[in-house]
Amino acid sequence: DAPDFSLHAQPLRKLLADRTFYDPKLSSQVWTSRLTYVLAAVGSAVGLGNLYRFPYLCYRNGGATFLVPYFLSLFSLAIPLFMLETAVGQGTGRSALGAFRDLSPRCQGLGFCCFCSTCGIVVYYNVILAWSLRYLFATLASIPSGELPWGDNNSS
Repeated sequence: DAPDFSLHAQPLRKLLADRTFYDPKLSSQVWTSRLTYVLAAVGSAVGLGNLYRFPYLCYRNGGATFLVPYFLSLFSLAIPLFMLETAVGQGTGRSALGAFRDLSPRCQGLGFCCFCSTCGIVVYYNVILAWSLRYLFATLASIPSGELPWGDNNSS
């Protein structure tokens, strides 16, 4: 017995009625455990800004008052959209570009937006990593002289 999807939009009906949507995925397409999925999801959602920038901005923009619109937008927009994106991606077994294209050709732009935002985040993290490596190598190179390159040479 196939479920009745007559009330859904045509592209969604087509996707959900396709039996391959429910078929087991290849071993390379599934998570080895629920813990690995949760860690990957948290790792993609929690960035460096959440650790060092958010408390500062919260304090600067009104303290606890800032948390009201933050949690309102978090629970009404961010979490539902995150769940939608992961459910569509897990259900189709494709990337964001392919998953939203399979949902509807008009939704292909959403997949492209997901791809562009991911590219921006990758560039951002690579810049931070490059800064960290630069300062690490500068510190290691300055060990023989005993003075850091960015240190104050006048204070003794």
